[in-house]
Formats: sequence, structure tokens, C-alpha cells
Amino acid sequence: METTNIDLNEDVFIYPKEHYKRNIDLIGHYIEQQSKFLSIMRGISIDKATEYVKNLIRKTGKQPLIDPKVIYVRKDENDDRIEDTTTMHRYLKETIEDRDILTAPFTTYIAQDKKLAYISKYVDAQFPKRSKKKKEQFACKQKGDLVGAAFANNAQNKIKRSINSISGASSITSVPIYQASMHPVLTSTCRMTSGYANANNEKLLGGNRHYHSPEVTLNNLIAMVCRIDEANIASVLDEYKLYTPSADELYQDIMESAHQYWRWGERERVIKEFISKLNREQRASIAFTYDLYLMRKYNPEFTRSFILGLCAKDIARSNRTHEEAKDITLKAKESIRNIAIQIHGNSLIGLRMDEWLEMDIVYDIAETILNIYRVFKQHQSYIECFLRSDHVPASLAKLPHALRHVVLMSDTDSSIFTLQDWVEWICGEDYKDDKNELAAAVSANMVGLSDATLKHILANMSANLGVSTAKIHDIAMKNEFLFETFTVMSRTKHYIASIRYQEGNIYRELDIEKKGVHLKNSNSPREIIDHAEDIMKRLFYFYQRNEISLHDILTEVASIERQIIKGVEEGNMEYYRSRQIKSEETYKAEGTVSPYRNYIFWNETFGEHYGFTASPPYTSVDVALEINNKTQWKKFLESIDNQDLRLRIEDYMRRNKKDFLASINLPYEVFIGKPIPKEIIPWVAKKHLIANICSPYYIALEAVGIHMLEHTSSRLLSDLY
Repeated sequence: METTNIDLNEDVFIYPKEHYKRNIDLIGHYIEQQSKFLSIMRGISIDKATEYVKNLIRKTGKQPLIDPKVIYVRKDENDDRIEDTTTMHRYLKETIEDRDILTAPFTTYIAQDKKLAYISKYVDAQFPKRSKKKKEQFACKQKGDLVGAAFANNAQNKIKRSINSISGASSITSVPIYQASMHPVLTSTCRMTSGYANANNEKLLGGNRHYHSPEVTLNNLIAMVCRIDEANIASVLDEYKLYTPSADELYQDIMESAHQYWRWGERERVIKEFISKLNREQRASIAFTYDLYLMRKYNPEFTRSFILGLCAKDIARSNRTHEEAKDITLKAKESIRNIAIQIHGNSLIGLRMDEWLEMDIVYDIAETILNIYRVFKQHQSYIECFLRSDHVPASLAKLPHALRHVVLMSDTDSSIFTLQDWVEWICGEDYKDDKNELAAAVSANMVGLSDATLKHILANMSANLGVSTAKIHDIAMKNEFLFETFTVMSRTKHYIASIRYQEGNIYRELDIEKKGVHLKNSNSPREIIDHAEDIMKRLFYFYQRNEISLHDILTEVASIERQIIKGVEEGNMEYYRSRQIKSEETYKAEGTVSPYRNYIFWNETFGEHYGFTASPPYTSVDVALEINNKTQWKKFLESIDNQDLRLRIEDYMRRNKKDFLASINLPYEVFIGKPIPKEIIPWVAKKHLIANICSPYYIALEAVGIHMLEHTSSRLLSDLY
């Protein structure tokens, strides 16, 4: 099959860069949308409706437009900051006329083509360096060079941290790059970016819209029927013989999202009446724009054919040379090449790109790439009509409160979502087989569709911010990981995932991605952290392949707990958290209330019998006690046979007006090779200690529904196994 009619640089999901222009006209858009609503609801001409709305909001009208007062800070000719006052309309008008960048907090910056910040130049120079190190990391990982992979990973992380640190450094007045607005502008822009990703994924893949109020619902529906090419929509519907939901069907779909948040009979009747008066093309715009879920619901054969077409693997090889196949593979868009890699994943396990490019598999990769381009071309009119719209998902500002169906977790720079529903819809029960290449292909292509549509949405966002044409796609997100399994933990920002694919690489062995401080607990001994990671891997295999006994894992962890208990009872010091005791002048508070008091307490009490410690700074171990009140403290004192020690402790507590101590800090150097004081051992908060040390185990076990970290529970696995 020839490639002469396929442009490897073509992307039917986006416009040429020059197309993306700022489109901020609050009053104009308000008039347009209100006029459209009035025209539809009253059956009058759009011109008559527009005239009515304009008269209504005039200064002398019944509902005059309110232009709020704005207080802002600007720079004068000497770059001095001056407080000034204007109106919102004038502030936006001047920003647009000056072509300034307008950010979410309404802070403005000089356009990039007028003056480029030196920090921007620095960041632009660092990205290629990081990309190079990441490629080195993947190459080393694929050939089993774990040391080389670690070095490359450290290098790319160093560059990443240097870039990310700019935001925080800009908030510090003592550094040269101080700019008070930089950090809030950056974080708000990141939230917008990930917000669009999440909203798009929810709507595109789950048919879920953030219609959290009647006003938001109706306003979005009105916006969706404004500025649409009804003739083009009609042509697309007819071309692909697409069924459009009736007014009643569409109303039910809309209210399915809205009823997650509100029920209000009066407002629901208005929405129902509005939908009932829409024509076929207007209903199609609402139903199918960035919504593959509803397209699947009403046109399952079309949707299935589209996705399966993209997933095609066994394509007859054309009569082309090895070099031609390589050329196609290398010139293709990275996103499409990566989809092809996942489609042929079983043949590429553990191989580096430079390896498989020289193998026969490159012929198949090239044909798969060309097929994806062809399928997109065949569906170009559908894509351009419904998947390349300027009607972006609604209600981004309130998205953190949205009820999600598809997105499992999100951060300022990520959207982690599930494709299980789509994979199961195409593959049936066979999707559970990790060797099922169709399942991998469906997953890869659905992510590809999410990625492709988001690129256009973010370009529109960037244009409205005022980003220059040359940099219109600089704000972007891409498919980084394929998690075969993903488990969200009960603690915020904690998850465990198994990685099969990462940025064009199919790993031979499942890699584990851990996020969350308790999964990487530096207070736990190294051997426990490593063992916990091993258990995480085995748990995923247990879940996927039923190759391991959960009972065996629980017994292993219980044995670790008993080992810790035994060590504690023997006075072993290795399990306690270390703490640095600094000199008195280091602390702002007085020595009697600052951590320095631990030094005073030790030398005045236990020091006489177990050995004094030199003046701080020194390292100590923090021993938490099972003592929470005066009664328990009294019992602790009564248990001390050494009367001199007891009297010293009582004297210290009396002089310092303390009722009890919940912990005691022991100087590390005093107990090297020796057990901790026998008086303390029976009172050690063993279960609290074990819960901290073994937290990586317990959080990992949440993946299979076993919850140990309960505030009101003191159970340990060793109590049961």
C-alpha cells in the first residue's frame, strides 16, 4: 500500500497554529447566547431577539449591565508599582488591545514576542537536556543496566527539580528572580491545564458533564448551539448515517449528569422545554461534541468500527524497503508511533527502539502507523465536526468538586483515568488476559483520542491566555504511563500502580510506581521498604494471575511484626526514629519547651545511671511511650526499681511543671551496641511503633481490601496470623 496520499505531519484534530486566536468578548458572547436562547424559546428571529437583549442591558434598560470596579497594580514609565482603578470591561479591553498575556488570577504579562523573559529562555534550554537523559534512562532500563538507569534518572530528576524550583524561588524576596505573582500564576495555569484534561476525559470517555447547578447546565446547553455550522453537522450525520437522540433521550442524558448535584422541578422544566425546541443538528452538537460515550450509546456500530479500525494489527505489508519502513516510523507523530508500539507490545517487550528499528517488526509498526493515519482521514469530517470543537467542557472553575466516573486521580500536572469500560465493551471478558493485544490496542487508542482532543482544547486555552502563535502548543500533556493496575489508597495522594508501558517502552517485567510518603517511609529500615515493594509486586500478580496466596503474604508481614516486637523487648534501638537535638541558641523557644529540653532531661535523670551525653548537637532516637495521662505516668514511676532514678525524674517533672511525658529521646551514642534502659522497654508504644515502621505493608494491603491503619483500631496482623 502506497503512502503518497498520507501526510505524516497532518493532524486532523488540530488547526494550523495561525488559526488559534484570542476570543474574549464577555458582553458580546453574553448578548449572543441570551439572544439565541430567546430566539429558540419564543420562536422569534435572532435579529429581533438580539435587539431585545441589547435594549434590556442598556444603562436605561430594565436590567442594565453592571461593570464592576477593579483595583489593580500597574507599572509606570520608571517600572514603579502604582495602584490604579478601572472597570472590568476596560481592564480586559486594554489587555486585549495591548496583546498582553492574561492569566487566571487576572495578572497580565508582556507578550512573548515583545519581550521574552530570561527565565523562559533557561527553561526552553533545559527541556531538551532532560528529554535526552530520560531516553538514556529508558534505554538502560530495557537492556537491564539498572545502575545506568539510576544515574540517568537522577540526572533527569535534577533538571526537573531545577525547573520546578523556579516557582518556589520566585516567592522568596531575597532571591534575584523574586516575582510575587509568578507562583500563583503558574499553579493556577497548571490547575486549568489538568482541569481541562479531567473535564475532557470525563465527558469524552464517560459522558459525564459537570452540570452542578441549573444555571451552569442551561448556559452550557445554550453555548453548545451557538456558532455551530448546522449545514456541516447535517452533512456529517448523513455521511456516517448517525442517529441523533430525540429531545426526550437527550434530556434524560443531560439530567443524568445534572441529577448528581441538583433536582429542581421548575428549572428542569425550562431545560426540557429548551431541548424540545432544538433541531436535529443542535441536539447532535450537544450530544456528540467531545462525547464518545454518547456516540457509543446511540451509534454503537459506528463507534466500534472506528475504534477497531484504529486497532488493526494484522495489516498486509506493502512492497517497501526496510529503510522506508524505518523512515515512516521515525517521521510519524510521536503520539501515533507510541500507539503502534502498544498495539505490537508483545513483540517489543524489553526491546529498545534502536533495537527493534533494525528488526523485521519495524515493517508491521510502519503499516500500523499508516493505518491509524488512514482511519483518521476516513473519519476526518466526523472528527473535525465533533472532536475539534471550540465548545470546551463546562464549569472548569468548580471541577475539584466534580463527581468523577473515569478520572481516578489528578494532580496539578496529571490526569489518571481508567479505560476498563471501553476495553471491556470491545473485548468482553477476554480483556482480563494480560496478553490480549486487542485490549492493549483499545487502551492505547482511547488514550490517543483523549490526547488528540486535549491538544486542541489546550491550544484554545493558550490562545485566550495570549500565548504567541509559535508557542501555542507549549502547554501540553501527553500519555506517559500505562498502568495495568492502579490502586488508590485511603490517604491523600497515595497510590500503587503496575507499569507495563512508559513513553514508547514496553517493559519485560512489571515496574511498580509508588506515590505517597508512607509508601516510601524513610523511617522504616531499608530491608522493610524493599520487602514491602516486593509484596506490592506480588499483590498485583495475585490480583491479575492468582499465582500467590494472600494468606502467605499476611503471614509474612505478621512475622515481620513479631520480629520488631522481639527486637523492642530486647532493647534493640534500630527501629526507632532518629532525631537531631540542636544547640539551645538554634531554637526560638526557650530550652525548657524546645527540643533542647530532651538534652536537659536526659542528663538530669537517666544520664547519671546510663551515661551522660555531650552538649548538642547530637543524634537521638525518639521512643514513644504508652503513656497518655497522669495515671499512666504514675504507674511508670512506680515500676522503676532504681529509687535514685525515680526521684531524679520526679524532681525534673516538678521543677518543669509537667504531668507526664509521651516520649523520651535517648542519645544515640550512649546506646551503640547496648540495649535501651530496661525501665523504658515495658512502656514502649509497640503497636504505634510497628504501625509506623510497617505502614508501607499496610498501605499496600489496602489494594486487596485489608485496612489496618484505622484511628480507632489497635489490631496488628500478628494478632491474627
